[in-house]
Amino acid sequence: MIPPRGAELLLIEDDRDTADMLSELFGSEGYATEVAHDGHRGLHLGLSRRHQVIVVDRVLPGIDGLDLVRRLRRVGVTTRVLMLTALGELADRVAGLRRLSGETVRTGRAAGQSARAVQA
Repeated sequence: MIPPRGAELLLIEDDRDTADMLSELFGSEGYATEVAHDGHRGLHLGLSRRHQVIVVDRVLPGIDGLDLVRRLRRVGVTTRVLMLTALGELADRVAGLRRLSGETVRTGRAAGQSARAVQA
């Protein structure tokens, strides 16, 4: 599925190499990608702008990914969320899904899985 021209994607990822790689990948899929490198900036952008999807790392400086999404949900932001995590344990991923009703992708497999999950 190709997104509408200029569809906005918010990427919140503190690892700059990963953020650059994902931003380039999502850009090649037609998304206008906005990047935040910490939880505070990501929360600000998530509250102040409309995005088609938010891709957020679970472990972030400032505000972690789970708390960031909870705060967005608390004020009525219903944008689809894809949670990236380096946590490899299934129990950690399931806990994130239960709390957020979203989707989690292990960071080590982020490129291919992230693109497919965002398009779903």
